[in-house]
Amino acid sequence: MLCHFGGCPIGRSPAVLQSPPVAADDPEPSITGAAHVPDLLRTIAGDARGIARVFGPGVAARWLLAAATRAPTCWRERTMRAADRALGEGPFDARLRSARARLVGPDVISGAREIWVRDVYLGGGFLHIPPDGVVVDLGCNRGIFTLLALGHGDGVRVTSVEADRDNLVLLDRSLQANDWTDRVTVVNAFVGGVTDFQATLRDRAPDQAAVPWLTGDELVDRLGTDRIDFLKCDIEGSEYDLFAGPSRLLEVTRRLAIELHREAGRPEAFIEDLEAQGFETTVSRASANDIIVLARRPDAA
Repeated sequence: MLCHFGGCPIGRSPAVLQSPPVAADDPEPSITGAAHVPDLLRTIAGDARGIARVFGPGVAARWLLAAATRAPTCWRERTMRAADRALGEGPFDARLRSARARLVGPDVISGAREIWVRDVYLGGGFLHIPPDGVVVDLGCNRGIFTLLALGHGDGVRVTSVEADRDNLVLLDRSLQANDWTDRVTVVNAFVGGVTDFQATLRDRAPDQAAVPWLTGDELVDRLGTDRIDFLKCDIEGSEYDLFAGPSRLLEVTRRLAIELHREAGRPEAFIEDLEAQGFETTVSRASANDIIVLARRPDAA
């Protein structure tokens, strides 16, 4: 049920997992030197192969052509977003292993390159979404991961939490395109601690100031469940406060994909705490600013 409550740059890929992904919206090492040209070409080739797997060879060919014709802009911006934007707003029919979804909206290819093409939240199968899974998407943004989760089966139910009301308009457009509004609960709220990012978003417009703030316990109460099969978390530094101390949210979670922001805390300590609570962990993607960690209970492999 759809309910509203009052909540890829260019560079080197780290050696993690089988096919190391790099986020589409995080800074990467400079490519201004000639020594980085091989890295750039490997990034483009890897993304093109992934786009062909997810969207088909026709979309991949269009993306490569856009990358070639917009190479000066991509080089200057140190991202491939100019090529992404050239492909338009879709719709694009996406597939990743058993998941299927239709993606639409501005800059949708940039988000899809991280979440679908580079597979940063599932890690090539290290984590999976059960066909009848209960999924929570914290910081759902425009809903590209929400769609990936829903695409795993008609039995999947998702609670998508997002503070930015503009993003929720785009999320609703995507859900309508797939006829999936009845399988999603949308919560317009902030969660976790207050960082500069959240404060800026809250003060951006008068209606944002009215968006409520939820603790982890309040979120669990609102969900009304004692089991979360998959929790994805990208809340721009608020994650450390959200999971500080004993966490009911973490206690009911079986699989976790979380982006840890270095300016807000110590990712290494967070990972150690996860392992102390019995999670198996791996790093999906690492950059100078943040890392994506995947964690699972031993019986959730």
